[in-house]
Amino acid sequence: MGRLITLAFCSAWLLCAAGVNAGEEDTANIADFFPDGRHRLDVSYSQVEGFDGDVTLVLPAYTYSFSRQLRASLVTSYVELDFPASEEFGIAEEIDESGWGDTAIGFQYDPGARLTSGAWVPDTLGFYSSLVLPTGDEDKSLSGDAWTAEVGAGWLLDLPLNFLVIPTTAYRKSFKSGDAAYQLNEAAVGLGLYWLFPIRAWLGIEPYLGWDFERDTDIDQFRIYAGKSFANGLAVEIQWGTQDRTDQGSVRDDDVLALSLSWQFGQAPEP
Repeated sequence: MGRLITLAFCSAWLLCAAGVNAGEEDTANIADFFPDGRHRLDVSYSQVEGFDGDVTLVLPAYTYSFSRQLRASLVTSYVELDFPASEEFGIAEEIDESGWGDTAIGFQYDPGARLTSGAWVPDTLGFYSSLVLPTGDEDKSLSGDAWTAEVGAGWLLDLPLNFLVIPTTAYRKSFKSGDAAYQLNEAAVGLGLYWLFPIRAWLGIEPYLGWDFERDTDIDQFRIYAGKSFANGLAVEIQWGTQDRTDQGSVRDDDVLALSLSWQFGQAPEP
């Protein structure tokens, strides 16, 4: 249960998949997919269906662009848990709780000065970091009960026929953990593949492979994306995929369904 909540916050502030836009009439130009803006608001609704119970997350987020090279994000959460009592999965009594959960802060840096409040698409190697703070009530299982740090890098390969390839790499580790924490010590690589449409829409898939050093096993999961942006700065995206369960005794991976909305606005940073 702690893993479900913690991993959601490690990546929540990067929920919008690809910064891409309609440019020429018959092509998609990634440089202006979203209008520029200094501020960005996001909200995501996620449903994680596990073999032992369900977690629902509502994740509001705010992003501020200090410049075309640096921006910061803050995301918090509202959590609903539904875990039936199960001797098989070690749940002594039913867990039916809801309330405010953990918080995450994050930073993105792109030496190529390509950042705006839109989604992240550096044309050179870009970097990000995030920190999850256990602000939820661990007694009600609303928190991962650990501080979790993540660092990563990614870059963009713009291919013919409106295809994008976005390789990423990341490492995350938990520390200052409480008794209820699920320890994280993972390294992974992802490969985002996106097809862009001139109508400001995109489809994508991202396989994700990694290694869990804590449990000495591999991580294998994926996401499928479909999204649409609008000229006024609004965008919507739906995601579906799996989240690998490496904990001992797991029966199957978790299914994840998420809907995210975003809006960017304000005077853009100077180039």
